[in-house]
Parts: sequence; C-alpha cells; structure tokens
Amino acid sequence: MKKIKNLFALLCAAALSLAVLTGCGEEPASEVDTKQYAAAASDSVGVPDWMDTTARFETEYVDGNVMYLVFNGIQNRETEYFYAPDGQLTFTMTTTGESSSIKYTKVAVWTKVPNGTQYVEGTTIYFAVSGQPLTYTVTGLDPALEYRLTVSYDSASYYASGQLRVDGATDVNPNAAAPSGAAA
Repeated sequence: MKKIKNLFALLCAAALSLAVLTGCGEEPASEVDTKQYAAAASDSVGVPDWMDTTARFETEYVDGNVMYLVFNGIQNRETEYFYAPDGQLTFTMTTTGESSSIKYTKVAVWTKVPNGTQYVEGTTIYFAVSGQPLTYTVTGLDPALEYRLTVSYDSASYYASGQLRVDGATDVNPNAAAPSGAAA
C-alpha cells in the first residue's frame, strides 16, 4: 500500500509539473513588439536655473504647460497628478547611468481612477541611457482626465540620473506657490 501511495504521489507531481510547463516557452511569432523608443531630439532639456539638479527627485511647472523633472540615484519614482489639456505630451529626456548595464530609462503614463491609478495602454517610452537628448510624443490622451508619470529603469545594482521636460503637462494645483526665481 505504501508503494502505491508513493507511486501515486510521484504521478501527481509529474502531472502537475507538465501542466505548469505547458504554459511556458517562447512567445508566439505573431506577437508584435510594442516597445516605443524615443528618437534624437533637436533641443536639450534645459531645466530652469532654480531647480536643484542634484535632487533625488524634483518636479517644477513653468509657463503653465511645461513640467520639468530632475532625478538622481532613483530606480522608480512617480510624479503628482497633472492634466494634458491638448491631449498629448511631448517628452524630452537626457539620462546617464552608473553602469553600461543600464540601457534604457522608461517613462510611463498612468491615469487617475476612482480607487487609485491605471496604466494607459501603450504609453511606456524607452529612452536610451546615452547622455543625449531624446524625444517622444504620446497622443490620444483625454484632456479631462488626471495623469501621472513613472520614471524607472531595470537595474537592481546601479542608478540612473537625468532630466526630463514634459511639454503639454498642466499642474492640477496651479495655485501652488511658485519656487523662488520662477517666473509668475
């Protein structure tokens, strides 16, 4: 009887292993790579003079529709909510990394929903960590919705730093005090 139980347990384990492995393997050849890559930009990011370019993560709004971000030594951060009144956002970013193993910094768009945030499908943009300014425009956003960005990269050991300008982003709290040195 003990041999039968052991044999049954072994057969059950083998069947379970086969069931789990059935879902593994390569992706189908028909699946399309949906990664969006930024292209070379004709202008630099040019953050405002009053921004602390050594800050871990800082955001500032300028001229009502431009958001600037500075990040240093982060792996994943998110902005506060903002509007995209024209239904599009143009990102211009410059990124450097501590190691050549960091190939890309990613920017993703999320929207506010009743109980949190929801990813906006197809809005993860890959910016090569090259020190060169790169740009990408996301379109089709709803001007009535609130959005936020995540800035991240894939590395457990090293950090990236950079600057990002987001044209088309309007602060949801425009009455917040402007930083010293900022144009009113």
